[in-house]
Amino acid sequence: MVYRNANLKSRVCCYVLLKNYVATGIYLAGNQDFERGGPKSLETLNIEFNLNFSLVTYMRVHESLQFFVSKLRGIEPAPGVSLEFFMRTFTKGSKPFRNILSHSEIKNLNVWNLTSVKTFSQLIGVQLQQHENVNINQLISFWNYSGLGNRCREFAFKFFSNKLGLNIRVCKFVQGVDAECTLCAAGLEPAPRNAESFLHLFFECAHAGKFRESVVQTFFPLVGDCTPLEKKLFWMCGTLSHNNQGIKNSFVTATVLTTNFMIWEMKLQKSLLPISIFKENLKFEIKKILSRSAFLREERGKIMNLCRL
Repeated sequence: MVYRNANLKSRVCCYVLLKNYVATGIYLAGNQDFERGGPKSLETLNIEFNLNFSLVTYMRVHESLQFFVSKLRGIEPAPGVSLEFFMRTFTKGSKPFRNILSHSEIKNLNVWNLTSVKTFSQLIGVQLQQHENVNINQLISFWNYSGLGNRCREFAFKFFSNKLGLNIRVCKFVQGVDAECTLCAAGLEPAPRNAESFLHLFFECAHAGKFRESVVQTFFPLVGDCTPLEKKLFWMCGTLSHNNQGIKNSFVTATVLTTNFMIWEMKLQKSLLPISIFKENLKFEIKKILSRSAFLREERGKIMNLCRL
């Protein structure tokens, strides 16, 4: 890897570095014109170009290219920020993560041992490690993908990290909050109502299920013929099954996350939208996502025969 201070002292060396990265498609700018482009996030870069950059590698490449852009603009490059200074910005209790960021590539980290991954697997009742079509690395970090809107990214992080404010959890800390499902109450379900657990709200709830079923019938008719387990993997992990094979596609993941996010928004608003409006809102959100990301447009093109969005 090229480090800024050691090797980027000349315009020629900068040009060679830039040319090599443009030639291989691994350029950090948002478009072909590096002077107008913005940097891609680490997660976006890894997903779009099938890379495995650690945070350290990403920081060094970004620093090198930023130095080059500053030189061409005639701007005095900012002083380099040492990795040690960056790591000190983390809190005292994050030593394991500091070690990961400092020394490890993603492939060397056994994500199945992370508490959040184990909890997510337990919540949905599926041993995800047994399913090769589930890319857990991508799922737990998909919230950082810049193609999603900010509120959806926040939801995605909480969704896969078990940090959503579900009633079954909130009622233990906030007086006056019932454990019952908000959407069941909004749908005038007679008492006693089911508790609002993670699996209930995002897979079992009959009222939320009407929206999910409508999305499947309209946009993913193939999922309607899947087994209950395949449907669960679709709604929890964004995995599409076809001809007994799992299809990992970032556009499907983004669509499923957006659908679940919109169901979560109805829960927060304590009201149920008409299904027709829900689907129109979903199409509008997907259109915005596609406008932000050429990569997701390419991913959609790979499954045009399986998706009607």
